[in-house]
Amino acid sequence: MSSLEKLEVIIPTYHSRALTVMLLKSFEKFKPENMELIYHVVENSSDMSYKDEVIGISDKVVWYNNPSADTNYSNANNKPSWANCSAVDFVRNKVKTEFTLLCHNDCLVTSETFFHEIKEKVKEGYKLIGTSLFPTEARPLHIAGLLVETELLNKVGVTPNFEKGLDVGDILTIHCRENGISYFCFENTS
Repeated sequence: MSSLEKLEVIIPTYHSRALTVMLLKSFEKFKPENMELIYHVVENSSDMSYKDEVIGISDKVVWYNNPSADTNYSNANNKPSWANCSAVDFVRNKVKTEFTLLCHNDCLVTSETFFHEIKEKVKEGYKLIGTSLFPTEARPLHIAGLLVETELLNKVGVTPNFEKGLDVGDILTIHCRENGISYFCFENTS
């Protein structure tokens, strides 16, 4: 059973220095001393203007540029969702920890309690742990703050299926439901 002593975090970003810096600083401020966090920051463009500031926050930040996400699809075809998917796909196979945290860069950790709570849910056997439900008919756990077993992430992926009303990462919840895999969403966010 995982103790989450080491956790890798995938953070998609797009020309968002301030949000990315605040997110990383919040993780660093509230992570338990016995937890190692490795951050995969994926800038979905060729922008490197804030790379040095971001990697200066922690020696565990790995920076990637993913310029193909900047040109994949038009806004009419859910470009932000495709870019988010592209960022996760760009690095998910590099993750070596048992669990991966998928996190939008416009989120913040506000207390060490966050880490204690997700550790408890992992100990209880959950393979997918969310901080919010996406407000669609399927009611999937939202990728904005989603802890997922890395093996499950790599098996299922995060590709959206807009024709079925599924956004990025929604397929993880659907897969868990259809296969009897334990998943959890924190009550205060549902």
